[in-house]
Amino acid sequence: MVPNVWQTQQHKVTFASVASNGANAALGERIGPMNFDGRIRDFRVVFTGAGQGTVGTATSTATYRRLTLLNGGTSGTGTTILASVNLNGASIASLSSGKAGSVVYPATGTAASSGTFGSTDMLWCSQLTVGGTNDDATVLAAGYVLVTVESIG
Repeated sequence: MVPNVWQTQQHKVTFASVASNGANAALGERIGPMNFDGRIRDFRVVFTGAGQGTVGTATSTATYRRLTLLNGGTSGTGTTILASVNLNGASIASLSSGKAGSVVYPATGTAASSGTFGSTDMLWCSQLTVGGTNDDATVLAAGYVLVTVESIG
């Protein structure tokens, strides 16, 4: 019997800044196709651009930017959420330029959102504005997402 050989890989997805009224869209390049069945180990956001635009004294959770890591399946267009982070005034204030953001572990519960992917799947990141535009924390500064994956099985 051959023992399991575990792999860990880290992928960097770079993105440009997005204005508060910027359209919801994919961020950066797709990751994959993957060469093993695996799961998300962690998902980090790092800002490299200027400050988060309209971050002020408000810490409202009603308006924010959401970054999401999705399993695109073999076509790269699927929408199964593997991990996400909501960036509001309070969370963005703690993520100043050049510092790693919160580690967000994959969702648990149903099989569809368990943070796993297949050996030919492609992963991708997206961003969207929740709430309104031109409010606190709806401008997304340039940066990158670090996605660490590990093999399972």
